[in-house]
Amino acid sequence: MLYATTRSKVATYTAQRALKEERATDGGFYIPTALPVLGPEELEELLQQPAGEITARILNLFFNGKLGRLDVEFAVGRQFFGLTAISHRIAIGELWRNREGGFDALCRRLADRISAEVGVTEPGMWLRISCRIALIFGMVAQLRRRDAIAPGELIDAAVLTGNFEGPFALYAARKMGLPIGQIICCCNDNGGLWELLNRGQMKLDAKVLSTGTPKCDTAVPEGLELLIRDRLEWEDMLEYQSILDAGGTWYLGAEEHRVFREGFAAAVVSDKRIRLAMPNLYSTNGYILCPYSALVYTGLMDYRTHPGPRRATLMLTEFDPRDCAATVTKALTISDAELKDWCLNG
Repeated sequence: MLYATTRSKVATYTAQRALKEERATDGGFYIPTALPVLGPEELEELLQQPAGEITARILNLFFNGKLGRLDVEFAVGRQFFGLTAISHRIAIGELWRNREGGFDALCRRLADRISAEVGVTEPGMWLRISCRIALIFGMVAQLRRRDAIAPGELIDAAVLTGNFEGPFALYAARKMGLPIGQIICCCNDNGGLWELLNRGQMKLDAKVLSTGTPKCDTAVPEGLELLIRDRLEWEDMLEYQSILDAGGTWYLGAEEHRVFREGFAAAVVSDKRIRLAMPNLYSTNGYILCPYSALVYTGLMDYRTHPGPRRATLMLTEFDPRDCAATVTKALTISDAELKDWCLNG
């Protein structure tokens, strides 16, 4: 597979470059020149495989590899993610729950397995996106096995937007053939993405507010240009880049806005509501949310108040609650030992 860059119309790069580098030499992000598309029979066969086989096949598509299920399981173990069903047909997909102790660690181990000879130490953005895509396929396969969704049934997905890797992974998985419906992008009080999706405009040099979810404190989610590059015209990409460099507000015309936002929704969640969501879900379901997961959960609940189809939903979380232990234990009035036990045993 060859890769383009979000900031060049003609340059192409090898899969090895996309594997190990965060950005191309022009400062853009790597993106496949064409995403692979799985036909109905191929998709159905893939979703019947165990998570290790699914992960291997997805990564092979993007990096021209020859991984097998045993290669992946040797690298990261047999547990790739957690998947917990709660009320209202919501399944929480835990990208952080694996033997490696977190999503980033899992990506590093898989990067080493794919291409040890190039000396990868930190996976590039496209590898992190590819790993997310593979885990999303694995989660949908597991939900199918649990009869939580039927073959071909659309499933919505809610995701954090501190950067745009999560939303774009869901978007890419949908383009590849996975039956994903609406992608709900959950923002904290830095709601520039909400403005873009709902009003067709975004202040690219907006003042960044400090919140209780600092990894989401950004005016422009890093990697947003991946979606711009894939969905809009090249002239739109150039205009976005020019305003990003100079400062100001980027506006989309009516047709560009319609195309850009199709299949996406957004919600903005305040710190106060995040703090309330953590003890509420713990008291009703015994499930422990970190502040970032609580942001996604609350954004999803907001989305569900609007008219429209009420589908099963996959809510993606990527941070171990122990990473925010002081905040979590205070909000839930539990001890560090209780938090650790829940994280280890679910």
